[in-house]
Order: sequence, then structure tokens, then C-alpha cells
Amino acid sequence: MRLFDCHSHFSTYAGANSVDPVDLENSYRVFKRRREFQTDEQMGGYLRRNQVKTILNPARARFFETIEEASAHFDYAIGFQNRFRDVVFGLWLSFRPRWGKAALEEFERVRRLTRQGEPATDSRARND
Repeated sequence: MRLFDCHSHFSTYAGANSVDPVDLENSYRVFKRRREFQTDEQMGGYLRRNQVKTILNPARARFFETIEEASAHFDYAIGFQNRFRDVVFGLWLSFRPRWGKAALEEFERVRRLTRQGEPATDSRARND
């Protein structure tokens, strides 16, 4: 079975929503299990083995104070997507409204680098 996950989160330390010890402890209290992180290769392999195509959410960006911090986090997500293009369809981006025009410029930068919002031109793209 092929799965398309429209909103998934990173299982890597670099892409995780939060790595704050207090958040991780609260998560343990709620879900009764410790958060385990994967390497990029482990996460990409997991998605491949399970025939998942996903839109990943680099959600930690919404907690950053500056657009520059968010941009660095998006760079990680872009790199991951480029390395695992067969399983990562796109990125679900979040911005703080106070970033204003800088957020729109960052969105356009990410869109250009990932070809999000544009028709797929990759010869590997399939219509099934």
C-alpha cells in the first residue's frame, strides 16, 4: 500500500519540533515513552520501506525569534527533502506574522529551492 501523509514531523534531532528537555519530559509524561531520534538516513529509509510520500513540517521554526534562525532550520529541511526527494513531496512551512515581508521573502526562497508550488519537472515524477 502506498501512503501519502499530508502533514508529518521529522524524527531526526535536527528537525524535531522541540529538543528542549522540559518539552521532552512533558512528552514522556503524556505519551509514556521516551522520544527516540533517528539519523537522516534512518528516517528516509523508514519512509521508503513503508512506501510513504510525505509533506514534512519543520515546525520548530515557528518558535524562533528571528527569520534568520527559521531560515537556517528551513535549510536543514530543504537539504533533507533534496536528499530524499522520492519520499518527501514538500515542506509545510510556518512563519511568525511579525516577521512580515521577510517571511514572504523566505517563503519565496524556499519555494525556489524546492520547486514547491510549481509543476513537477523531474523526469522521475509520476502521476499515479
